[in-house]
Order: sequence, then structure tokens, then C-alpha cells
Amino acid sequence: LHNQEHKLFKCKKFRKLTEKGNNFTMVAKSGKTLSKAERLETMLREDIFTRRLADDQAITPELQLAEQFGMSRNSVRRVISKLVSAGLLYRRRGSGTFIVPEQHRDQISTGAKLPHGKRQIVFLSLSTALSEAVFHEENTFGPIFRSLNRVLQPSGYNLLIAHIGIDWQAPPCLLNGDVGGVIFHGEVNPDFWRQHISVLPCVGLQYVNRDLPCDWVLQDNAQRCHEAIKYFKQHGHQRIGFVSNEAEMFLPQERLLGYRMALQEFGLPQDPAWEVVWQRPRVNGVLLGESVMTDYTPYLQKAFATKKPPTAFLCLDNWRAYNTLVALDKMGLQVPDDVSLIGSYNFRHVNGFVFNDKTWHFTHFNCNLEDTCAAAASLLLEQIASGKKQARRTILVQPDLIAGDTVKDIRRSARKTS
Repeated sequence: LHNQEHKLFKCKKFRKLTEKGNNFTMVAKSGKTLSKAERLETMLREDIFTRRLADDQAITPELQLAEQFGMSRNSVRRVISKLVSAGLLYRRRGSGTFIVPEQHRDQISTGAKLPHGKRQIVFLSLSTALSEAVFHEENTFGPIFRSLNRVLQPSGYNLLIAHIGIDWQAPPCLLNGDVGGVIFHGEVNPDFWRQHISVLPCVGLQYVNRDLPCDWVLQDNAQRCHEAIKYFKQHGHQRIGFVSNEAEMFLPQERLLGYRMALQEFGLPQDPAWEVVWQRPRVNGVLLGESVMTDYTPYLQKAFATKKPPTAFLCLDNWRAYNTLVALDKMGLQVPDDVSLIGSYNFRHVNGFVFNDKTWHFTHFNCNLEDTCAAAASLLLEQIASGKKQARRTILVQPDLIAGDTVKDIRRSARKTS
């Protein structure tokens, strides 16, 4: 793609956790076990950025943290001082240490002395991909923060987080030249990229713009669709549909294209009516997260009005698969007896969905979000170490197919019937 070097990134595990009560061992990508101080810093940063600790809320007292992490009080104080210098915490004499309100963090950290030069990396979440509220949800923010920090922290880099709205206002850390590199997620405005990102080592996540000379790391959506259609076909399905309520978004469009290519590759029939695709509404130009179910019945009915309706659907993700399951039930169709479903999730989804007094574990793809982010951080560190920005590399991270209980082998049914 435009002379980009393509790598097929074989996902590796970047961290291993062994829990014993409240104790754990964290192993970084390099195999180096993180120190107690690094573990404490990681925990505090994650608590701040995930908003588990609210603005102006006091953190756990130094003495308790020292006991919890088996550290001296002076060592705990050094970690806290580092986060104070980073503009994340503030001290109030006689009262304790508190969380700097989110709107003031950049103002406080601006101009702070950076250790060893510009050893700060900023992750930019763009509203073209995720609303600010969705980005800060634990299932989204947690994997992103942990995986980036696991790679960057052992190399001595401080991770900053910023969300960019549709007004494309750059955060102070970019305006003041306080960072040494950028990782961004979402479709980026080309003018914003040229003015604020292109001058720095940078890596884009998921949303590739081939007109921008940049390194990219993304989930291999073509492989995802190939594996899904192959799995359906191995279970006897020939008529396979696609479900997405984000028709105008980059990733759903890419997956729809991958779905069409996979059908053609396996010689399976295609019918536009089986593509159950529409665009849910935005609010003030931003696509908000979904917490309330939507009735998919009017959209699915078109697919089942055909002479030979689909026996399976590849859904955008597990949430859409769940909405599809409920709508099919409303139409008198059962999963997986009548229709099989495959979804996806940012990581291995083990909890399942409850419907009709049954817990459903969807057959789904683990999109390996943590491995994707860790690969982006590693690629950025390569750029910084080599002194060469944006080598036009694209790394594809392969998904893992996790078998659940929503795909039926209809070959067995055919054999029983015969």
C-alpha cells in the first residue's frame, strides 16, 4: 500500500501476572520484572486516567502505600513526587496528596522539567473513533493504558493521555513541545497531523490514512473476516450475512469489505440484502457509546425477506451480536439453531450476555487490543532510537477466534435428516 513495508506481527504476550493474594509480579516486554516503585506508579497513573480516583480526591496515604507495596516511605514519596512534577497530583500540607482536576493537568505540567530530555509520550484519542466517555470506560482505557505503559515505562518514558474533540484543539503538551513522540487512535485531520504530529516520531493506531507518511499498527481485519467465513463454511454455512450499525465509520467499512472479499475467496453466494448495515445517529457530531439496546428487527427483516435467507451473520462485535440475537428471538428465530453468530471483542470476552435466563458466550474474535497498543509503543521506540521518523511501515496484528455457543454445525443436522 503506497510502498509501505508490511509486517505480519505475530502477537506476543507482553506481561505475565501471577496473583497471590494482593501480591503480583509484573513482567515487561523485555522480560525485566518491574520494580515496586514502577508498579506503584503504574497503579496510580491508571487510577487517575481511568477516573477511578476523582478530581481533588485524596490518594491512599504514603504509609499505607509503603505497607501495601513493601516499600520504604521515602521510596513512596519519590514516586508521588514524580507524579506531582508530571501535573497529576498535588500536595496540601497537613492534609495529604490529591488528584489534580483533569482540566488543569496540562496547565500544571507545562514547563515542568522533563527527565533526560523529552521523555514523554502522548497518546491521543481522537473523537473520530471514540467519544471521550467511551474512551475512559475501563474496558477501553484499561487495556490501552496498561499495554502502552508496560512498554514505555521500562524504557524511562512518561505516558501522557489526551482526548481530541471535533474542534481539533491540540493539548498544551503538543503546543509547548513537551513530548518526544505521539501515538494516536482515530481518523486524523490531515492539517492537524501536519501541524502537530508529523514533526515528531509517531504511530497511528487502526485508522490508516495512506496519504500520510506514517507508521501504522492495526488489527488485521481482512484476516479476521477470512477466518470467520472459513469457520462458518466449515460448519456447513453457505449463506452468510453481515451486521453493523456504523456504516460510515472506518473500521466497520473495512470489515464489510473484508467480508465481501472472503465470500468471494471461498466461492460463497453474495446478496446485498444480507448486508444488514446502517448508521446510528451522532450527537453533536460525536458517535456516543451504546448502553441501551436498539431494535434491530426492521433491519434484519429485509435479510429474511429473501427467498434464501442467511443462516449465519458476522457481526461487528459482541454488542451487535447480542442485539442481533435479541432481534432474531423477537422474529421467532433461535440462535444457534436457526441462525449462527460471530462477534468480536477487544480481548477474550469470558463474561457472556444474559438473555432469556441463559448466559450466552458468543463465538468471537479476540482483537488483541493490548498487543496492538504494545506493538505501536515498540514501533515508536524504534523510531526514537534510530532517529528516523515514520518509515512507512504497517504492522498487522492477527485476531484469535474464540469458540462459543452461537455457531451451529448444520452439517450434522443435514446428516441426521438424511
